Amino acid sequence: MAEHESRTAVLAAIVGNAALAALKAGAALTTGSAAMLAETFHSVCDTGNQALLLLGMRLARRPPDARHPLGHGQNVYFWSFVVSMLLFSVGGAFSIWEGGSTCATTAIPRFPPSFSRTPLPSSPSCSPRAASWLSS
Repeated sequence: MAEHESRTAVLAAIVGNAALAALKAGAALTTGSAAMLAETFHSVCDTGNQALLLLGMRLARRPPDARHPLGHGQNVYFWSFVVSMLLFSVGGAFSIWEGGSTCATTAIPRFPPSFSRTPLPSSPSCSPRAASWLSS
């Protein structure tokens, strides 16, 4: 009974994440939002992850054979591990790519030449002696 409930939950998650991915992709195309594009990739990855978990559940139901006398039940854990590695590596790669492309296309701000010689504003947390030492 629990196996059937797990399968139903995974199938519902696949359908839900696929629908969310489609909606988010439409919103990303409409608005041009990078955040919504990232959310679209997130939902697509979740859909793929659920499909891999469903595959693991299907493979785990196979009966024991000569090569696997205790059965194939451990397939669920293997595919869960694959899902976690994919999330980590693909998510990290996307973050590095996004950071690199942002750094490559964003101009470095230039401060006025007098920026380093500007005296510090006086504030209760900064004593005049410390301000004079920091601004020299």
